[in-house]
Amino acid sequence: MRIINSKINNNYNVYQNSHTPQFKAMKKTDFRGIDFAVVEKFKAPIEKFDVLSDFQHWAAGLVEKIKSTNFLGQEIDTIEQRKEMLDKWYHYVIEENGAYTKAMQLLILSAITKNLGKKNDNLPPTLNKGILADCINDIDQELEKNKKTQFDFNKIYQNKLRAFYMDNTKTGENETKWIIIPSEKNDFENFEDNIEKLKTLSHKNWCTKSYNAEPYLKEGDFHVYLENGEPKIGIRFIDDSIQEIQGENNDSSIPLKYFNIVKEHVNNKNYKLRPNAKDEIKNANSQQKKFEKIKNDLSEAIKTNDSYKIYKYLGIKVTKDKNEKLILSEYRQPNKDFSY
Repeated sequence: MRIINSKINNNYNVYQNSHTPQFKAMKKTDFRGIDFAVVEKFKAPIEKFDVLSDFQHWAAGLVEKIKSTNFLGQEIDTIEQRKEMLDKWYHYVIEENGAYTKAMQLLILSAITKNLGKKNDNLPPTLNKGILADCINDIDQELEKNKKTQFDFNKIYQNKLRAFYMDNTKTGENETKWIIIPSEKNDFENFEDNIEKLKTLSHKNWCTKSYNAEPYLKEGDFHVYLENGEPKIGIRFIDDSIQEIQGENNDSSIPLKYFNIVKEHVNNKNYKLRPNAKDEIKNANSQQKKFEKIKNDLSEAIKTNDSYKIYKYLGIKVTKDKNEKLILSEYRQPNKDFSY
């Protein structure tokens, strides 16, 4: 990380020292790299700048404005976590790391606070100093090659962060497999890192993406099933027993598409089930039987794409107009757990 940060700082110093004050309005051609991107993104009033330090001073004002903003949320836990996480970002980016210019600080902090609304419970991303340095270095290099390069800082940072944690669990970026994140009891030394790993690898709809990562890992392990690198199933443990199994919708039901994968995972390790998890397995079993019966009963209609017969079987009244188009009394999916 020191090497990367040093490179950023050295590149900037060369750029800064090469700028000779002309004491006249600056032009876009006077900017390059991240500075140029910031000028474009934030519509910097460059006609008011005589020298590069004027631009950096202007950027510093916007940084202070972000820092002084009270990013409220809907939940008390959200407000507290936002403050704690943002304080870490502010301290590191503004005070601790001297490699980041005011323009770089503005780019970073505006991105990580972008989605923190008063009416949502989004959290800023986890601060990983090495990943942050990689992002800034990569973005700056790309902009040096082509100053009009389009980029999404949040997307780049999150992708690098996910890849980092997936490497730590010996998986490929797009691999399909289970990842086991140990509890505080089972991996005390790496507890803080495991909290961030769980937040990073959780689906956006799961509460472990934010405030519940820590309390859940205090109670037990957490298993995440990744399909092509994307989270599809989360299994929460209390001690050595499964408390709940969630899919992407976070609706207390196991998606039938992944039910066999879940059963195999649970049975292979002979994990114990708590009452809530037993109910989820039982309900998924029942839904799977319904699903298989419908597929069997409608096998011929499915093969021939006979919509008329399929809708009638599912209790939807169907008529045809003069052009043989179907008119439905209503439209609904065959079941809350599976679609057409």
